[in-house]
Amino acid sequence: PRSTLFPYTTLFRANGAGKSTLLNILHGVFHATEGKVMIDGCEVRFSNALEAIHGGIAKVHQEINIIPEMTVTENIMLGMETTRKGMLDKRAMNSETKRLLDMLGCNFSPDDKMKTLSTGKKQMVQIAKALFTNAKVISFDEPTSSLSSTECQMLFKIIRDLKEKGITILYISHKMNEVFELCDRASVLRDGKYVVTLDLKQTSEQELVQNMIGRDVSMYAKRTRPP
Repeated sequence: PRSTLFPYTTLFRANGAGKSTLLNILHGVFHATEGKVMIDGCEVRFSNALEAIHGGIAKVHQEINIIPEMTVTENIMLGMETTRKGMLDKRAMNSETKRLLDMLGCNFSPDDKMKTLSTGKKQMVQIAKALFTNAKVISFDEPTSSLSSTECQMLFKIIRDLKEKGITILYISHKMNEVFELCDRASVLRDGKYVVTLDLKQTSEQELVQNMIGRDVSMYAKRTRPP
């Protein structure tokens, strides 16, 4: 990612291209064998996911990671609870959770159990958790795969708002309309190698796809058309 003073949304697409590996390196899950991760002009190296979170890197997973029996507040604050005189300060935690939910335009309560929420609302909780950690970079891994049309539009609005706040967004999607609607630039990976970064205001879907598959799209279509 570039400095968060210049936020942008980047796409890494195509199965087997290496996008998940790249994100796992960014999030401290894997160690890079070469290359550098630069944030705000400085090289960073994370030994584990917790270090990445403390370094301002958060991820909204495609498979929503929550504890169903716990409340919204408990899920957001898990591992980072506020204490007072050695005891959990539930009032302060609920207050902070409400502030985050209000910021995201959510209409559910900090006391609601996670198991009662829709998929879209659970995803909002993940975003709230990322904001609670003061994330400077948030990655979204195919976030609309299980959302309704209404939930998708709500998510898109929130992503735009986050960009306006100076947060860098990394967005993975197999849906071209989402890419051109949300993204500023698209970085193409193919077979584990970086190919090109395109300014989406100055490119077409055909050019993007051509870089992804490594050949002319029209010629490929002719070769694979059944007789």
